[in-house]
Amino acid sequence: MSKSRSVITLIHKLPAPTKIIQGSLVVYRTTCYRPGACHCHKGKKHGPYWYLSMRRGGKTKKVLIPKKKLPLIQRYLHNWRLYSHLIRQIMETNLELIKKEV
Repeated sequence: MSKSRSVITLIHKLPAPTKIIQGSLVVYRTTCYRPGACHCHKGKKHGPYWYLSMRRGGKTKKVLIPKKKLPLIQRYLHNWRLYSHLIRQIMETNLELIKKEV
């Protein structure tokens, strides 16, 4: 397969931009405001609470993810990793094509 054809093949493998999100999933377990009156102060904390952690403008932003949305967010994060990987492959292939033309 030619290099230019392999680029086209990689482009067709890219996930839809509407189904991509960049970030990390973070899980928290917490204690509440009722010391001594709640099980969370004796070892079994509340949670898990899932957050999407993202860097935006040099700051970390966290968004609480409802449990029912967790599979969707995981899929979008996977799509981001796939997208990044494929874009790197496309750029490397394009660089090889440019070197051959020079």
